[in-house]
Amino acid sequence: MSPTRSVRWLTLGTLPIWLARADVSPAPRITRLQFGGPDQVVTNLDSKGHPKITIHGDEIRDLAVAAGGRLWAVGQFQTADATPAAHRISRHGDSAGPATFAMKLAADLSAVTAVALWPTSVFTVSRCAALPDGGALLAGWLGPDGGNRWPSAKSDKTQTALLRVSPEGDRVLWAIPGGPNQSDVTGLAVARDGRRFWWTGGTVGRGMGAYVIQADTETGRTIPFDGIGEWAFGLHPSSKHLSGPGQYLSLYQKGTTSPYDYDGPEGWAPVRFWLHGFRSDGRLAVTPDGDLLIAHTLQYDFQIQGAKREPGFDLFVARIAPDGRPRWSVNAYRDGDSVHTPDQKPQDILLHPRTGEILVAAWQHGSNKYRLIGDLIGDSGNISVPWIGRFDAATGRVLGGWYFHCIRERGEFDAQGRPQRWPKLSGARIARLAVDRAGRIWAAATGGRYAFTTPDAAQAWPVSAAGQPLWGQFGVLIALSPDLSRIEYATLVRGQGADRGDGTASGSSELNAIVESDGTLVAAGCVGDDGFPTDDAPAWSRKPSGDRRDCALVRVVLEPR
Repeated sequence: MSPTRSVRWLTLGTLPIWLARADVSPAPRITRLQFGGPDQVVTNLDSKGHPKITIHGDEIRDLAVAAGGRLWAVGQFQTADATPAAHRISRHGDSAGPATFAMKLAADLSAVTAVALWPTSVFTVSRCAALPDGGALLAGWLGPDGGNRWPSAKSDKTQTALLRVSPEGDRVLWAIPGGPNQSDVTGLAVARDGRRFWWTGGTVGRGMGAYVIQADTETGRTIPFDGIGEWAFGLHPSSKHLSGPGQYLSLYQKGTTSPYDYDGPEGWAPVRFWLHGFRSDGRLAVTPDGDLLIAHTLQYDFQIQGAKREPGFDLFVARIAPDGRPRWSVNAYRDGDSVHTPDQKPQDILLHPRTGEILVAAWQHGSNKYRLIGDLIGDSGNISVPWIGRFDAATGRVLGGWYFHCIRERGEFDAQGRPQRWPKLSGARIARLAVDRAGRIWAAATGGRYAFTTPDAAQAWPVSAAGQPLWGQFGVLIALSPDLSRIEYATLVRGQGADRGDGTASGSSELNAIVESDGTLVAAGCVGDDGFPTDDAPAWSRKPSGDRRDCALVRVVLEPR
């Protein structure tokens, strides 16, 4: 967004918006919704026998766009009484304690059309995907009572499970166990025609193999990959599909039997690898022609000559054909590199519908060592710095990268969100990505003290009476140009953010998901603060605020360019 715009100000509810000339985009109109019930307070003893209070609240964990622009939102309530008014509420079991939910909302968030509830002793949802018939796939963990309700989902090899629910959430059409050794399901994708779906996730043990599993949507039954003749696409150091010339594992295998050169920050040196397995944070997407996009994490140990043996986690990105044969598989290294000493782990993957490039959201652990492609400024120490990368869809080559900076102390931002004066950075994460009709890349993020916002932001970082950024963490919505070269819009998503008197902001917020639907963006997560709902929020979302954690929805209406 150009800094030379002509701007005039209006007020929408409690949020200022600006109108610009017709040749540039005005700032989005943002509506914030908050709902939920009382938090659950749990007191345990720490290792020294001192009381430790933990507060559990309500949260939306994932979103999916259903037929007709309706939305599925999934997450957890601490009590079923927190359920908002809906046309249809289906209770799949009774419990006075926490309940997992799958709720369906109107496209404009004006109404909740259906809510399905399960006690967390039966099932806890973490991911969702919409189906063409209006129903949804739900992935998560099977509770101790879940096996009794759905014997077909019970397995002694995993606690994960997947369900298919009807369009109103009133029926579970089938229930199946997750993959062997899966500790969670973090990636879930559905074919364009809705006939097949895929999932992946983390593993229980260090050397366990991860899997991408393909199944029939109608029955839930596993479908083998014809091209490789196996029941799943295996992610393991022994995988022959990833070990061929030019494929992902071929680089690491050079150093598993004898040292080979390492192109690191100090120049060339011998390095050895000890590969363990693909461990956590698997993400999936499907291209229009049926190819599967995968982002995952390889764990290994490495040792550079003259240094101690250290663990490492490397980003893995791949594109495989519908029959399971890899078209390519890469890490995010520069040409000639062999290992990056900071860890990298993925958070999301998708195909840009306009540029045809693959977008990956990930994080890098630490900024004071070798880095991913991009302009990283400052010193983070022992924290994680979020990153977005562009990959060529035909070859997997990294085309560019962008880091999301947050400043912990000392420093300021320039007009494009780059920290100045070599500041100390603070922790942050990018949870999910979406692309609007203009091709801009949107990130649902959560930043620590403090994050950059554009001059036209609906909300900036809260400050003290003296004008200093307050300590805290808040959700951040960021719109980037398709080539990642500039921030076009960035705003906080928070409540009042008042100063508690000690330089700390009251409350907090987080964003876990974002989707695009018919020119509108919707993000979701949680908020713990007064003053979050806007005046034009629908009546079903209004509630007495003050809890530490309630469900949060954010609707972003984009004006035509």
